[in-house]
Amino acid sequence: MVQQTVRRFVERELIPLEQQVLRNEREGKPGMSRYASMGKLYGSNMGNRVVDRVLQIHGGMGYTKELPIERWYREARLWRIYDGTDEIQRLIISRNLLKGHVKVDDLLGNVTEGRCSPVRAWVVHQLGNPEEVLRLEERPAPVPQAGEVLIDVEAAGVNFLDLLLCAGTYQEKPPLPFTPGAEVTGRIRASGEGVDLPVGNRVIALPALPEGGYAEQIKVPADRVYPVPESMPPAEAAAFFISFHTAHYALHRLARLQRGEVLLVHAGAGGVGSAAIQLGKAAGAGVIATAGGREKVNICRELGADLAIDYREHDFVEAVKMATQGKGANVIFDPVGGDVFDQSRRCIAFEGRILVVGFAGGRIAQAPTNHALVKNYAIWGVHWGLFQRLFPQAVREAHRDLIALYQQGSIRPLVHHRFPFEQLPAALARLASRRTWGKVVLER
Repeated sequence: MVQQTVRRFVERELIPLEQQVLRNEREGKPGMSRYASMGKLYGSNMGNRVVDRVLQIHGGMGYTKELPIERWYREARLWRIYDGTDEIQRLIISRNLLKGHVKVDDLLGNVTEGRCSPVRAWVVHQLGNPEEVLRLEERPAPVPQAGEVLIDVEAAGVNFLDLLLCAGTYQEKPPLPFTPGAEVTGRIRASGEGVDLPVGNRVIALPALPEGGYAEQIKVPADRVYPVPESMPPAEAAAFFISFHTAHYALHRLARLQRGEVLLVHAGAGGVGSAAIQLGKAAGAGVIATAGGREKVNICRELGADLAIDYREHDFVEAVKMATQGKGANVIFDPVGGDVFDQSRRCIAFEGRILVVGFAGGRIAQAPTNHALVKNYAIWGVHWGLFQRLFPQAVREAHRDLIALYQQGSIRPLVHHRFPFEQLPAALARLASRRTWGKVVLER
């Protein structure tokens, strides 16, 4: 009965009001002022009764006693919730409020905690060195529209592509200004119409540019949100998605890594390399890893590598041949490129697979096709982002498999350093310096 009353109120009161405002705007007529519009909306006794009942249903009974809904509507501080949005968005918020998609106790919590004021986000207005072009700015709190969720960000993974985006050298160039940040974790604060994800759930999200994840709050389409267990700490959740999904896609969907095969992982102490080592071991492969320096080599061993090679001191080609009785590695996972790719061709096995994951070394190598023909090996390009856009359901299936491996203790994100939210430029500088291992994470 209550749901029917809410539906009638939305259909008879709110939707016609929105449509009238939109018609006025299209026809160039003076729009109703926000206060007149809200006054009509909130002046409805029926509306007050409906919202009061919705409050009770959604756990807000305490608020109705302390602050009657009629008075709450008229309080000047209510307008702070809507700061930075236009009149239409105010009405959409109201619809979501009445339909239970946005909880009133959450909005009241915003007022009492001071979180309804503008949120902070890192913004790039011009391309260049991240330390010079990133600006921490305030912006209106985002409002989830139909099909979207609002997330309170707890932590964000710092990725090499953020450096390239700031410099303007990444293959995808978002319009200026933009906020970088490709993966975050946090809790759902509110949801738009048509979304059934519960408020309060912990999730991993992949925000789309130009509104990336380096912000205190973000809104994202619900289909770019993935569940995360409560047992996974925020820093690990922020470091999990891109690294492990990239490695999983490369090793299993592309290379079809088999139990008993030999996997060579370059940059094994890096974010995606550390994921590849763990997934290789979980698949039953023998794993050889390369890294630069004793500390990183030891990390590769701790992650499970059967053989870890310091490429600064040893020729990894000869070491791989010796470890495989001259056969070479069946699968080579290469996020470095350049000289590393060139040398890898010398230790790939017959009918082997070289996975081109990235070019952290700076130079894009040339692949002589005659050499691939002679040794019968394949070169696979690994563009996980495109795969995610084309096959979203396959990504969800992979995510279930990866979460299961995490809960079994077979894999775990390697977090090197945690920076506070206010120190994003320093975090990116540390990443650019190559003085990191695992993932760098930004925390609030």
